[in-house]
Amino acid sequence: MAVELNLLPDKKRDLSPADEGLGKNLQKISFIILFVTVVAGVAVFTIGQGVAFQKADLEKKNTNLVNVITGYREREILLVLLKQKVLGLKTVLTLRPDLAKEMAIIKSSLPLGAQIQGFTGDKSGVINVDLLVDNSETLDRLVTAFSKNNRYSKALVTDLSGNPTDGYKFTLMLTAKEGSWL
Repeated sequence: MAVELNLLPDKKRDLSPADEGLGKNLQKISFIILFVTVVAGVAVFTIGQGVAFQKADLEKKNTNLVNVITGYREREILLVLLKQKVLGLKTVLTLRPDLAKEMAIIKSSLPLGAQIQGFTGDKSGVINVDLLVDNSETLDRLVTAFSKNNRYSKALVTDLSGNPTDGYKFTLMLTAKEGSWL
C-alpha cells in the first residue's frame, strides 16, 4: 500500500490563477457571511435581553401602580364616607336652629289648652307636631289657625285619638311654604 504525500506548500500546487482567485473570493465571502451572522446573533440577543429587562421593569411598575391605585381606592371610599358624615352633620347643625326657631313660633301660636307632646321636622319643610288638646273647640281653633297661617301651605291632622273628657291626641303635619323657613 502506497501513500502519497504532497509536501509542497499550497502555492506550489498545481492550481490555475483563476482557481486561486476564486478560492480567495470564497474565503472572503464566507468570512463576511460568518461575521454578519455573528453580529446579527449578538444584536438579536442584546435586543432580546433589553426587551426582557424592560418587560420585567414594566411588570414591576404595573404591580406597584395597581397597589397604589388600590390604596387610593380604599382612601377614596373612606373620604367619601367621611364626606357623607360631614354633610349629614352639617345638615343636622344647620337644621337644628331652624327647627328650634320654628318650634318656638308654633309654641307661641298654640291656644290655651293645647300642649306639645313631640316635635319632628326635616329639611324638606315637613314638620310633625304631636299635640294634646283639652276639647274639640281647641282642636278646631288650632287647626284653623295653622291653616290660615302664611308660613304653611298645608296643615293636616293625622293620628287623631281620644275623647271629649280626656282630650284629643293627634299629630299636626305642617308643610312649610317655599322659602318660609328653609
